[in-house]
Amino acid sequence: MVNTGLNAFPMRKPNRNQLNARSTKRTVGVRAWTVVLVFTLFTVVFGCASDAGQDVAPEAAQETAPDANRETAATSSDLNQLSWMVGYWSRIEDASSSEEAWLPARGGVMVGVHVDLFSSGRSFFEYLRVESRGDTLVFLASPRGRKAVPFVASEISEGDVVFSNMSHDYPQHIGYTLVGADSLRSEIWGSVDGEERRSSWTWGRSSIR
Repeated sequence: MVNTGLNAFPMRKPNRNQLNARSTKRTVGVRAWTVVLVFTLFTVVFGCASDAGQDVAPEAAQETAPDANRETAATSSDLNQLSWMVGYWSRIEDASSSEEAWLPARGGVMVGVHVDLFSSGRSFFEYLRVESRGDTLVFLASPRGRKAVPFVASEISEGDVVFSNMSHDYPQHIGYTLVGADSLRSEIWGSVDGEERRSSWTWGRSSIR
């Protein structure tokens, strides 16, 4: 067996040029993700807008909001109520970055994307959209591009919205709140095995880097 322990190779302290190269590589990586984020937004939004008014494809049947959620659904389908979510939002903390961007509503859909870059080098992305369906709004999340999970708007007010899916394992609720003029807070909450859980993120309004 090959020895892969710490004693297998002598440790060398990186010189200044190596450190600068690593810093430059990370900066380029962040900028590359930003380019991908912007390109994805425009590609998806134009695709969704062109499909507006067409019948839902068979493979999208799973995205249909559960009837249990429709009983408590908010009774307004005007996407303009969520115009305060539009923009590019970001934060950097402990060498990790989190970004979320939303485009204005177009063709009955509002498209967004979320990207996390961790100090360990790992990353996470999620495609997001809010659609006007019947007399309510439906939030659809696609973690890592997987099949979208629907959440029906259960509360809508000025600068605040909650989407719910009580049949989802976790979370059962997703909320967005405008904090002041330049901060956006997102929360997810629900129960897992009878235990209540809640997580939140707050981003500041930013410019695409």
